[in-house]
This record gives sequence, structure tokens and C-alpha cells, in this order.
Amino acid sequence: MSKQTEFGSRHYLFLLKFFACFAALLLGSFILAPKASMQDEPEVVTTSNVAVVVNNSRMAGNYRPTPEPPKSTVRGRVFYEDTGRAVRRASIMLMAKNLGGGGREVSGLTDNNGYFQIKNVAAGTYYAFVNAPGVISPLAFADITKQKDGLEEAVEGFPPIIVSGVGDLDVQIPARRGGAVSGRVMYADGDPVIGVKVEIMRRVEKRFVGVIPSFSSIFSMMMGSGGGGFQTDDRGFYRFAGLPAGDYIIKVSENVSHSENKARGGYSPFDESLFGGNSLLTMFYPDVFTTEKAQTVSVLAGQEQSEINITIPDRELYAVAGKIVSGKDKSPIENARIQIKRVGDNTASIFDELGKMQQTNSSDEQGNWNFKELPKGTYNLVVEPPYAGSYQDDPEAYMNNPGAYASNRNKNPNATPKLKLAKKIQEIVVEDKNLSEVVIELFYGATLSGTISFDNQQNLPASISITATADDGKFSESATTNSSYLDGKPTPKKSADFKIEGIPTGKAFLGVNGRRTYGEEQEPEFYVKSILLNGKDISSSPLEIKEGEEIKGVQVILSKDVGKLKGKVLRADKSPIAGAKLSLIPTDKQKWGNLNTRFYAATNSSGDFEITGAPGEYFVIFYKEPEYVEEGKSWVEQRRKWHEKETADAQKATIKAKETETISLTLPER
Repeated sequence: MSKQTEFGSRHYLFLLKFFACFAALLLGSFILAPKASMQDEPEVVTTSNVAVVVNNSRMAGNYRPTPEPPKSTVRGRVFYEDTGRAVRRASIMLMAKNLGGGGREVSGLTDNNGYFQIKNVAAGTYYAFVNAPGVISPLAFADITKQKDGLEEAVEGFPPIIVSGVGDLDVQIPARRGGAVSGRVMYADGDPVIGVKVEIMRRVEKRFVGVIPSFSSIFSMMMGSGGGGFQTDDRGFYRFAGLPAGDYIIKVSENVSHSENKARGGYSPFDESLFGGNSLLTMFYPDVFTTEKAQTVSVLAGQEQSEINITIPDRELYAVAGKIVSGKDKSPIENARIQIKRVGDNTASIFDELGKMQQTNSSDEQGNWNFKELPKGTYNLVVEPPYAGSYQDDPEAYMNNPGAYASNRNKNPNATPKLKLAKKIQEIVVEDKNLSEVVIELFYGATLSGTISFDNQQNLPASISITATADDGKFSESATTNSSYLDGKPTPKKSADFKIEGIPTGKAFLGVNGRRTYGEEQEPEFYVKSILLNGKDISSSPLEIKEGEEIKGVQVILSKDVGKLKGKVLRADKSPIAGAKLSLIPTDKQKWGNLNTRFYAATNSSGDFEITGAPGEYFVIFYKEPEYVEEGKSWVEQRRKWHEKETADAQKATIKAKETETISLTLPER
């Protein structure tokens, strides 16, 4: 799987989680949620910034053990933090702390006085999502670019609700009013721009990340209404509310499909009509074409920035066409998948994956492809070759492109190629004319195979991926080992074979990523102890990849002899800092090329953090967006220079195997 495809899949799953949560919210609110109880009304506390337990009198005295998991009824009141007045007739969801791992969600409705009651809440730690217009939700803090921690970090500034399961719980939930941004989108002649996608994006270091203010805005995005932003109404107006304080940019995407011969498989007209906000015809406030020139809009809680208007000018648009051929014999390649991306775009849009079809094409029998209605600019053409194997050999390739699978299997039903074509990125520049003869050559990639196991023959996780990543960061190819299942339970494995195909020519580093859970049961953490090839440890050095070669006998050795580093991050005045991001970097600079030796954590609402990692000595740095983003240069070398800069005056810490060390850190003023 390529790095781009891997991110897209994570991104898509992240958004699907949002939609699933929203569906659960609607179901719970209008079908399953019991009416709010007006009995035993708790005392209203309006001065707290946290969820306050007011009445916990219905405790374990009458509890009788049952085979069912312990559950409680959660009652309480939702009120506006600034006025103490009730948040009436609003949906409220309690989402389990393990948000990224299929956490539980239960929901209800507030009544005319802001009270709610939710029955059958399983024991655990939850966070309250109040779905009311203008109220700040943890959803608005989520980083959509993160596979696991995007939501979990988002809730850190919100009070936890701890349900014991052995007694009912009464809570007070303060709702914070957010800021708002509104404006109008017009054409150069003054006509309103109706039904185009509008997105508000928060500055995160040097990037801009799409924001989903609330579950209602997800509904707006799905249904194509302009009420929650994301799309202009019949007058060209848009409005976003419930925004946390911060700096934002406004992005407008015209409804254009750049591809006539869309890649087959994985998409439907439903995707394009509802989520097609990913065209390359974009504008940013105030009337500019790039994020570098975009003006940020500063949002404050409880205030609105209005008249943030954008005018779409008349401009020349161009077409790009060409052919995909074999680099060996120049024969055309059918059913290759080609995507066009703008170079230098440092935005992470919520529509990136869902609207991907607008920028994706597939080659025909002669290898031809084309894109239309492109503005001037520099673009990358990202080409993924067709797969000619079987469904059993690569189910993901089949799911991503069943058309190519069927076509190639019909031509040669017994085809199971030993070599796989490698992906390719080719840059083009669109200036003042159409481009009609862009030829892209694909070459065979290398194959790397071996085994993976623990150093003391412990069982492997249920699923684990071994990845080969190019040193310029443009590509990664991976293989995944999965446990077989018997009666719904994974069958333990001591070791597993893997094979990575289609690795492009050049330098590549090997890395490992494992899913460490079986359902709700957490497995011990692990780290990569060594990666051996011909008896040499290559975990911190790149492999030289040649076209079409086969690298065999790689041994990936894991270990569970991890340790923990716990601590607190404070300001100079000794107050705790929530949401501070930390990273551990080995003091042994020889390990800086190892993709598995850097660890991350973020502080909770009390300023506390915990990191699990390999034994060793580390620099502790406060993480920010890396500055190794120069196109065409070695990603590893850029990262090494960045490490040198960031660790110059960094504090050191030691992790010991199977032990827990503690540390106290002060956030630098810079």
C-alpha cells in the first residue's frame, strides 16, 4: 500500500467513524433515548468549568451482581457556561474514552430545562458531546490527519465523566459558546455562487487542517445543505459556528470533475454528489489561489467574523492528457490508476479522500488518460499500476480496483506474477496551453520477504504491518500479517511470513506497525529490537533497492521488554499544561534513521503524560510540525538536520525495561 493510499484509508475510516457516531446520535436521540427525568433534580452549579458530580446517593447498597456488565444511569443538566441558562432540546452523546478503538457511544436529549437521562451506560470514562448550534464540541479540535489520536487528543481539554457501573451518576455539563465565521461567495459579475463546497481550516503549525465543528455540520455536509457551512445556499452565503478560538482560512472548491474516464472500483455517484468538494478549482479568502497568500481569520469565543467574502474570477482552464506505458518495452498499460495533485498544497481537507474520484482517472486499452478544467500550476501525477494477481493474493488491490482485477484475470486466468509494477510520481507544469503528450513509464518494483517474530517466542499481535518507505518520503509499500480466527477468536502465532511487492528503485527504510488489541483486551506494547538481513542489523540504515530484484531472508525481531516514562509538563509558574505534545528521540544518533525509535505523547487536562517505548536514553523535545519538507531531498537527511536543531538543549530521560521512570518538564517559553 502506498503512503498516499494508506493515509487516504485512515482518513476515510476516521470520517466514517464520525458518520457512524452521528447516526448513533440520531438513533439514540429520537428512537432509543428515554425521556429526561424530572425526579431527584440535582442542584444546578453554574460556576464550574468541569463536569461536576452533584448527587451520587444511589450507590452500591442496592446493587446485586448479575452476569451482565455493570451499567449505570447518567442524569444531569447541560447549561451555557457564560450564563448558566439551560441548553434546551439538544442532543447529547457520551462517547467512551477509547474513541479510536470502537469506543461505546450512548445518547439522549435535554428537556426544556436542560435536564437529560441516559440509561444503561456501561462502566468507563466518557466525554460529553453537546450537539447544539454554536456550542464548542470536542469534534472541532480533532485532527483529521491522525489515524489514532485525532479524536483522543481533541477531548483532552474537556472534563471526563467517570461511570462506575455500580450506581447512578448526576453530572453538570457546561457548554461553551464558540466563535463564528460567515460570508458570501460570488462570481466576478456579482452572481451568487450556489451550492459550492466551503471549508474552514484551522492552522496547526505550518499546515491548515479541515474542521468539523459539530455532528450537525456532518449532517449538513452529507445532505448538501448550507446551514452548517460546507456549502453555499441559494444566495451564495455560508456560515460556520461553534468554532474554538484560533486562526483559520476559508477555502472554496468549485464543483468540477476533472476526470472523464474515472478509475473503476471503490467509488459511486453518491460519493461524488455528496462529498465532491475536492476539485482543483479552489479559492481562498481574500480572492487568492494559494494558502501562502491566504489571509487568516482570527476567531474568538462568542464572537462572529462576518463579511468574509470571496469572489471567483473568470480564468483560463487547461487540459492534460497522455499515455502510461511499460518502461521495458513501451507497451501501453491498461487500467492503471492515475491521480492529479497540486504541488505545495499544505491543507488537509475533510474532502480529500471522499472527493478523490474528481481527481482520479484510469488508463484505457491504449494506456491513454486525461484531465480537464485545470488552472495554471504545478502538479504531481501519482500513478498506481493495475494488479494482475488473484483476490487471495491481494484482497485490498481487488477492493480498490475490481475493474483491473477482472480485466486482467479474464485475459490470463492463471496469472500470478512474480514481479509487480512500482508506483510512480511525475511532476508536470501547466502554464498557458494544454498538455497532450505526457508519457509516464512504469518499471517493475523489487520484492522483499522474510519472517517476523518475538525474541522470546511470544505470540504475535492479531495484525501487524511491515513497511518499506522511500527515503524521500514519497512512497511506502507494506505487507500485513493477520491471525487466523477460530470461533471468532484469533489463533496465536509465534511467527509469520511476509512479502512486500512493488518497492520502487532507490533507498528504503523498513518499519513495523502493529495493532495490539483483540477486541477490548489490550496486549502488551512492543518495540522493534532488530531487522536482520544476512546477519546484519539494517533497522537504522536504508536498503538499496534495484529494479525487479528479490530480497529474501529478512528477519524482523520484536520485543515486549518495554518500559514507561511518566511525568507532568508545567509552565514557568508551575501550572500544568494540557495538550502539550512531546517526542522522545534516541541520544544515539545512529538510530535516527530507524523509523521505529521515536515515540510520542500528549498531556491530559492535568498536564500528565505517559510514553511506552524501547529501553534506552532519549532526548525529550516538545513536538511541533517538522521542517523537513523540501521536495526531492532525502526525508531521512532532512529529519536528521531537524533532530540536530531540536535536541541541542533538550532534557534527557531514560527508559528501563519493564520499569516506570518519572520526570517533570517545564515548557520552554518559545
